[in-house]
Amino acid sequence: LLVGLFGPKILPKNGPWLHDTKVIMGFALLAVSIWLATRWLPAMTHLVLWGALAFAISAYFLHRVTTSYSHPVRWFFALFFGVIGAFEMYGGATGSSNPLKPIAASQGMVTTLSAPMFKQTIGGLDEIHALVAADDNRPIVLDIYADWCISCKVMEEEIFKANDVRPLLQNVQLVRVDVTKNTPENKALMAHFAIFGPPSLIFLDTKGNERKKLTLVGEPTKAEVLNRLHFVTKSD
Repeated sequence: LLVGLFGPKILPKNGPWLHDTKVIMGFALLAVSIWLATRWLPAMTHLVLWGALAFAISAYFLHRVTTSYSHPVRWFFALFFGVIGAFEMYGGATGSSNPLKPIAASQGMVTTLSAPMFKQTIGGLDEIHALVAADDNRPIVLDIYADWCISCKVMEEEIFKANDVRPLLQNVQLVRVDVTKNTPENKALMAHFAIFGPPSLIFLDTKGNERKKLTLVGEPTKAEVLNRLHFVTKSD
C-alpha cells in the first residue's frame, strides 16, 4: 500500500542490507526448525539449540563488521544475540527448559523439586483402577500428556513447578497419562473421560469418581489450577 501510494522511491536503495536480510531469513527458517524439533527432543537440549542459534547469528554479524562495512546496527545485533546466546547456554547448563526464562530454574523454581512431581505414568483405565485400590487416600489428578504437546511442557514448567503450586501437589496424586503413541488403551481412556487429547487435567475423588465440573481441557492458567487444587484438597 505504501509503495502504491508513494511510488518505488520510498524503497531503500540496493546495498549490503539486502544480503543481511537474506541471511536473517535463513536464520528464521533455522529457528522454525528448532521450534519443531524441540517437540521431540529432551527438554535439557532446548536451550542449547536456541543458544547455538543465537551465537551463530552473533558470529555472522561480527564477521560482517570485521570483513565488510562496520555499522552500528550490525554491532547491536552481534552483541545482542551474543548476550542472548550466553543466557540460553547458562540456562541449559543449570537445568532450565524454557527459552523465554532461561535463568528462572536457577533462581528458585527448582528449590522445591526434591520430591517427585508425578506419582507415576500410566496409559490406560486399568492403571487408574489400580491407583484407586492402592492405600492412598489423596484425590487423583490426571495430566493428559504427549511428547509432541508443547502446551503440556509449558504447563509442567510454568504451573506444576511454580513455588505456589508445588506444595499443593503433595496433597494429591498427580498422575501423568502418556498418550503420545495413541494406543487403543489411550483412546479408551480419553473416550471414557470424553476428551479429545492433551493438554487436559481430570480431577478424581479418593474413590476414583470424576469431578466433571473441575475438568480443564486445553492449556489452563495457573489460577485455574490453583483454585481446583485448593478445592479438592479441602473437600477431600
